[in-house]
Amino acid sequence: MFLGGDEFFINCVMPGAKVCGGIVKGSELLEQDGSRRLGYSGLQIGLHWLIAVLILYNYLVPNGIGRAFNALMRGEAMPDGSNALIHTYVGGAVFTLVLVRLILRLRLGVPGRAGDSVIYRLGQAGHVVLYALMIAVPALGAISWY
Repeated sequence: MFLGGDEFFINCVMPGAKVCGGIVKGSELLEQDGSRRLGYSGLQIGLHWLIAVLILYNYLVPNGIGRAFNALMRGEAMPDGSNALIHTYVGGAVFTLVLVRLILRLRLGVPGRAGDSVIYRLGQAGHVVLYALMIAVPALGAISWY
């Protein structure tokens, strides 16, 4: 909901949760009383765990993607019983949801900075690497498959 200037009121999908509702002013995430946000929105949390579950699924569940890919590279049909297409759909979902998550991160912001220590900077670098991998791996898989 637009409040005026560069302020927006934010609701989320989990009413009543401590981190739901708030104001976005510029790139800063604030509570309704104007104090700095202490947590992520319910939507950001939900996307985090949905993406984590999808990545774990593609990593842990054997679906024959390797056999199917090798067969397609040899010009053969996919092996019977292969659930390789599920792997590709899950990868596409991860790619799409990570982009949505990035947009939300840019739009809603993140909780206040923990400081400017070496640990904080390493955490920031780790986030950049994880986001890059969550975009690059599904993108490269799609390029290889299609």
